[in-house]
Amino acid sequence: MKPSRATRVPAPRGYRLGVELAAALPERYPELAPAEQAKLAEAAVVLVVEFSSRRFDTRQLALDLRGRHMKAVVARRSAQARQVAVIDAQVLRETAVECDESGRLLRLERSLRRAS
Repeated sequence: MKPSRATRVPAPRGYRLGVELAAALPERYPELAPAEQAKLAEAAVVLVVEFSSRRFDTRQLALDLRGRHMKAVVARRSAQARQVAVIDAQVLRETAVECDESGRLLRLERSLRRAS
């Protein structure tokens, strides 16, 4: 018997989205360079994207960022340190779309090689 939709566990995304006040971010991310903090001065609210793993669904990220016209603080924790940058959410979305299309083309090329 198939479990109900409510009991199914969603697949991990590999990232977390949130909206926070720009004034609170320098405390939360002390790694932000002064030039990055200057970019935050223009906005009152920013989108926070925290990557938790190296693998994530680029198509889902692009869908989640659709229609978000704001600055985004992108953070990724590695074994050595945490990397933080401030970019426009639409630039991040366009990059995710390009990565998804590239991955799709690579999978198509691989399957065509196997078929021939």
